[in-house]
Amino acid sequence: MDMCMMSINSYLRNYNTELGRISSNLNQIAKTVNSTGNIYQEDINEVKELMNEVWHTQKSMLSKQPLIKP
Repeated sequence: MDMCMMSINSYLRNYNTELGRISSNLNQIAKTVNSTGNIYQEDINEVKELMNEVWHTQKSMLSKQPLIKP
């Protein structure tokens, strides 16, 4: 495997790890909201921050796309 492909694979692993962490945090918030019936501004702010992380990660991923060759 060439260096470019190894770098892409490493980047994809990191990307998937980050998305998994974000997903876990969102699931914890949803579980709390569903069990209590309440949502707090703190939770809304955290969801917004997590979604910003998702978009930032996605934009970064797309900027690397030219490195991926079919």
